[in-house]
Amino acid sequence: MFLLTMANANLLDAERRLQLERLSGPLGRYDGLALILLGVVLVVVAATRFVRTGRLLDDPETHSAGGVRAELLLSVALAVIVAGFSTYLALG
Repeated sequence: MFLLTMANANLLDAERRLQLERLSGPLGRYDGLALILLGVVLVVVAATRFVRTGRLLDDPETHSAGGVRAELLLSVALAVIVAGFSTYLALG
């Protein structure tokens, strides 16, 4: 039978604290900055695409959808980066 005493509880807390410190590692203090920079990049890309789409809609000529491949690759790359970083934060 396992008897949980105050000494055992403190030992578990110390072990968990040590484990969290090891997981945070050297990148731990840059998580917030990385999220801010990623958010700024997403806003800039979205604003650029918004302005470009507005100009193409205002143009009387017909435009082909030739840039879809590049935009799709960019969207997939951003999704993979966000998913990977979110997984890192969730597990770390």
